[in-house]
Amino acid sequence: MPDNDRRHSCRSRHHGADAWLFALIFTCGLLTGCRRSPLMPQSGGKPFEVVLTGDIDSAVYRELTLDMEGLPQPEPWFDVIQDQEQPLARNIVKVDADPSRYTRTHIRYEQDVNAAPQLIVYIHTPNGAALQREMPALGDRLRRLLAQAETDRTLRFLHEKHNSQSESTILKMFGIKMLVPEDLTAQRQDKDFLWLSNTSAEAQRCLCIYAVHHPYAANEMDVRDSVLGRHIKGETDAMYMRTARETVSCYSYTAHDGRNEYIVRGLWEMEGDAMGGPFCQRVIPVDSTRTIVAEVFVFAPGLKKRNMMRALEAPLFTNFFN
Repeated sequence: MPDNDRRHSCRSRHHGADAWLFALIFTCGLLTGCRRSPLMPQSGGKPFEVVLTGDIDSAVYRELTLDMEGLPQPEPWFDVIQDQEQPLARNIVKVDADPSRYTRTHIRYEQDVNAAPQLIVYIHTPNGAALQREMPALGDRLRRLLAQAETDRTLRFLHEKHNSQSESTILKMFGIKMLVPEDLTAQRQDKDFLWLSNTSAEAQRCLCIYAVHHPYAANEMDVRDSVLGRHIKGETDAMYMRTARETVSCYSYTAHDGRNEYIVRGLWEMEGDAMGGPFCQRVIPVDSTRTIVAEVFVFAPGLKKRNMMRALEAPLFTNFFN
């Protein structure tokens, strides 16, 4: 049975919070610009773990534990620890209900208050009824704010430990600067195509970059299937990678330099074999005749993939043209 048995309906979002937040990742990360004071303690907790206090009737908990998109099996956006004061936690959400101070529910945040790196999000609301009514509209912003903080932490780590040799290869082949995890040491090259991976048999992590020399529609997977189906084979040529097209989501946004780019998520599977998993790609139309696609995907049967996949996506959020 392929490890991609959960499907998501195809959708495309060209405006709104998703596009804005994806664009924000490439322009002004929450934490990557910060440097921890040597006197400030290191924050604790696991990736995508959130300490939540003051919630009312699980209004915030429900938003934090919705299924994260783009994964083959249900996994929540965050692992939530409730009503336990942990001032050194990496992610903290505090609900403050006070009708004398607030007339509506709103969000604000602070960084590195008690430890570093740390994000504390405050949800101010007049009462429980307002929180229940207004939280669904704020949930997407809350989730992506916390997820972006996790991405920024991974990028900070990548700045300290990365694969300089592979980065030089990418710059030479495609003209882009990109941070590469240091464990992606296996390499396969072809014309306009580079495949990097680790050597783990249990959890394979892969990064592919390829150039397309004709107009490219990000939410159409013919090009992806053609390129990766040709280069990524199974035990025989009859086994090749393809996209589970009904799972694809495409988000467009305007990058900081005015370039229209795309983030595409979905699931992949192997034709003729019981293999599959999630993928995420950044599509960069360089000009009218050239598009660069940078993609990550994992194959880790039997393992949870949320943390693995989101950490691997961090290189895609490098500012390629700085």
